[in-house]
Amino acid sequence: MGEGSNLAQNTLENNMRFSYESNATKWIVVIASVFLTVLLAITYVSPSISEWTASLWVIDYPGEFIKRGLIGALLNTAFAEGTISLASINLFANAVLFLLSALLALYFSLAFIRKPVLILVSLLAGFSLQQYIYDVGRFDQINLLITVILLLLLNYKMNALNFMASVVLSACMLLIHEASVLINVPLIFASLLIKQPKQPYWAGTYLVLLVAAFLCVVYWGALDHLDYPDWMGLITSKKLGFGIDHNAISVVGNSTSYNLSLAFDRLSSPHTYGRFLRVMLVLIPFFILFRQCRSMLSLSLGGRSNLIFLPVLACFPLFFLGIDFYRWIAAILMGCLLLVGFCMMQKDVEFIPNRIGNKTLFAAVVFSVYSGPLGISVALPESFYFRYIELCLNTINRRLF
Repeated sequence: MGEGSNLAQNTLENNMRFSYESNATKWIVVIASVFLTVLLAITYVSPSISEWTASLWVIDYPGEFIKRGLIGALLNTAFAEGTISLASINLFANAVLFLLSALLALYFSLAFIRKPVLILVSLLAGFSLQQYIYDVGRFDQINLLITVILLLLLNYKMNALNFMASVVLSACMLLIHEASVLINVPLIFASLLIKQPKQPYWAGTYLVLLVAAFLCVVYWGALDHLDYPDWMGLITSKKLGFGIDHNAISVVGNSTSYNLSLAFDRLSSPHTYGRFLRVMLVLIPFFILFRQCRSMLSLSLGGRSNLIFLPVLACFPLFFLGIDFYRWIAAILMGCLLLVGFCMMQKDVEFIPNRIGNKTLFAAVVFSVYSGPLGISVALPESFYFRYIELCLNTINRRLF
């Protein structure tokens, strides 16, 4: 009786010590990931955003409603009595950059703590680095920051308050950039279905409200009902410490038919086909990884695990509405990764490490930016890594043919 009691006591102490050590290790990994990611962002941060990007920050509502005017309206309110300088916009853009990098590191650490190598793959993948290192100051980063905050809120607790926050902040994302209806809104919609499978009316209500908001933004926010010279005069008459880039401002006024024409012209180019082929070949390990994650998640989530591929379908129309193809590829992959992470954080998910192959993880790391000789950023196809791949292919072509 005494030996049995001692054995039970020892087992309990060992379990408590294991639990304590596991929690300690978890928080060490989380803190280290956040610190290293922010350090990486600081190391590669641009000293100043371009005037092209800064010009988009001063678009506001000059007497009438206009799409993408929310950031400008807030900025003009903050500097109502002063001059909006490039340094001021750069400060806000870098603040978004650092906060986004920290929250992404926290998000992936909490999601993949049971498979730490996934944290490395998530933070060093080309499509992840593009979000918080390259192209500083773009509205994509602001909307992604809002999306990550909402995903963390919904994962923490699903209630009416967080639902309303999701609707309001998602509507704000539409006012920042209308493309969020295909990039960010589907992520929140999928997370609501994953979190509340027996109460689909949450997700249904959210989708109806956001589609209605999108239609209002597109209809009443189009520039074609404004006098363009007068509108441009109002924008350029502001107290600015830099020169407005008229080409950047004019993008807001592009019609859907004009964007379709540009996109089809570029999509019909053989040069574009070649780039797509090479980029897709490099990204094969990530799609295999997502499939392995879906296979594992299906054991706990059933059909809900298929939602991790929703960004592929949702973002596809963007290829026919805009010419930033590598930006859309990055958005698709980032969306899939965020939804995999959201699924992993659910309490009813059973984690089976063997379902995620080590060979696939190794290939994903090797094909990630700064993680190996085959690293490539899908957002910057003209980067050194892309030219390295192209040089290798040209050399093989000359040797064989």
